[in-house]
Amino acid sequence: MTRIFRPCATALIAAVAAIHAASVAAQSHAAPQTDAAQSLSAIAGDSLLNASSGVFYTDPLVAWEDLARKGNAKAQYNLGLVYTTGQAVQKDERIAAQWFHKAAEQGLIDAQYRLGLLYHTGRGVEPSMQEAAHWYRRAAEQGNRQAQFDLGVLHENGQGKEQNFHEAAKWYHMAAEQGDMRAQHHLGVLYDEGQGVEQDHEQAVRWFRRAAEQGHAPSQVRLGVAYFKGQGVEQDNEQGKKWLEQAAAQRKTPNANKAAQ
Repeated sequence: MTRIFRPCATALIAAVAAIHAASVAAQSHAAPQTDAAQSLSAIAGDSLLNASSGVFYTDPLVAWEDLARKGNAKAQYNLGLVYTTGQAVQKDERIAAQWFHKAAEQGLIDAQYRLGLLYHTGRGVEPSMQEAAHWYRRAAEQGNRQAQFDLGVLHENGQGKEQNFHEAAKWYHMAAEQGDMRAQHHLGVLYDEGQGVEQDHEQAVRWFRRAAEQGHAPSQVRLGVAYFKGQGVEQDNEQGKKWLEQAAAQRKTPNANKAAQ
């Protein structure tokens, strides 16, 4: 039996798992999903134990490269993460995009979302809102809330698609129900302004409140104003003041402001 060694194999597995979990948390602006990290660690472990016949890998990078070339979607996704961040290899988002594409074609949700994000931002590929929308939709239809939100944004702004507030509201609602505070805010705005949905100030307040309670500053402002106006909620100056003060406090916290975008 052949043994292939490289130092810090455990560290690499942990690092890639952390990259995945941090990415999910950053995109959703929610608490880190530890199950995602555990899942990725399990994938790495499987790669080491179940690699090609007659070879036992102690190096996850070698295992992923071997399995990825043989069509293993999870290994392809892992390599995409590694090349995205430059963890254990020279950073190269062009190569990352190629591996994400291979995994995405096999239906791996996270790879589909990642590929959509690369097309959206033009990193590693030529920017294309059409391709971004395509891959976001593939992931969104499988329940990825980040993809649902970003697809909603494309529909709302008419990027890669004709502007369609009704479609935007549909995708925002799906993501909002899963707890994405950005989607909750955008959905609240659509209800408040009657775009893509029938105008309903009570529904607007409902979604602003759900996002505000997660610390979303723009929703806190909207909710505070609604209380002052008595629009969609019983007029209450004290509640209005409370929510506006919470939003103002976040302006002093750069990370909170970034998360609220």
